[in-house]
Amino acid sequence: MYSLQKQFYSATLRGKAGELKALRSLDRSSKAFLLPNLIALPLPEKESARSLDSIVKREVGKILTSWGNNTCLWDPRFLRFSAEDVVEDGIGLERLATQFQRYHAHAIPVVGLREEIHRTLAISSYARRADSGAAIRIDLDDIQEYQLLEGALRNLRLQAEDCLLIVDITDVDMSEHEQLAAALIGWLYALKNHRNWARIILSGCSYPLKNPAPENGDVRSPRLEWQLWKWMVGLDSRLLEFVMFGDHGADNAYFRFDGGGRPIPHIRYAIAEECVTVRGDRASYGSMRSVTKRIAASAFFSGREFSDGDEYIADCAAERIKVGEPWLWRSANMNHHMAATLAQLAELYGMRLPTRAMRRARQLTLFEHK
Repeated sequence: MYSLQKQFYSATLRGKAGELKALRSLDRSSKAFLLPNLIALPLPEKESARSLDSIVKREVGKILTSWGNNTCLWDPRFLRFSAEDVVEDGIGLERLATQFQRYHAHAIPVVGLREEIHRTLAISSYARRADSGAAIRIDLDDIQEYQLLEGALRNLRLQAEDCLLIVDITDVDMSEHEQLAAALIGWLYALKNHRNWARIILSGCSYPLKNPAPENGDVRSPRLEWQLWKWMVGLDSRLLEFVMFGDHGADNAYFRFDGGGRPIPHIRYAIAEECVTVRGDRASYGSMRSVTKRIAASAFFSGREFSDGDEYIADCAAERIKVGEPWLWRSANMNHHMAATLAQLAELYGMRLPTRAMRRARQLTLFEHK
């Protein structure tokens, strides 16, 4: 399967412009340790399921432009080529997947534990032809469903050594992480002993569904998935040898693709064990200027050199650049979050990531200010 030698962090990201720029803007040294899990967006209703070229440009193009030839996970759970015909759906999925190999996009496909058989066989066909390997996504409720797991493995026609397991704990209450940690450690070792998986990813998320900050205010939310992982590693550091930490970046785990209304100017800023949400005025995109100024002046700001997201915050606060559009704010959220999480994980592994190189910001003219 595709190489997984260095990666110790998997961020589940929607395949949207902000997330893709956040990935693209990570410095090269950090990219080596990240295994992004890109969630394919559903097809627009007006788009024909037979227009393969446009879908290839969308899915394969996103990976190549944002992640190059680096290895990533690709989860098509929401991408359906036919809602009525499972055979047609499977054929469409296989036709698309073959294009990853054609264009040298190193995507490891993800299937659910109870995936429809035609979709699993489509993924199997691609994974065996490309020698990419595959990933099986399971919920905590299914963590001991070994018969289902064996069935998924048989349908993929792959060895366990060529498969990752994604243990999704996003629906679990992680507030009592001391008790949960002990149980999870036992289950993860049981999975490891059951089969020699290529790697197990423990993927959690605790970011609130709705923006928790008051207008023109800020609020701190615990990063419960990170606190849980630190506690687990503290109890048993051998987990680092076969389990990879995963989260959803600076976002919640609820997937919504209908736009959700007018974006609220805000930044979600990861710090040690919390996420600080700093919010502006819903009615004014220009209030992002105030948001960035408040972060840049804060004691928790990591500094302009820390990440591309921090560079945006510092330059916007200093009025060297425009505030930009919502996708750019989302990119800053995600880029800083991934850079911060990678740095924290590197410390757990006894490593230190190199300092990134920065762009040179151009001062705005009088007529460009917004």
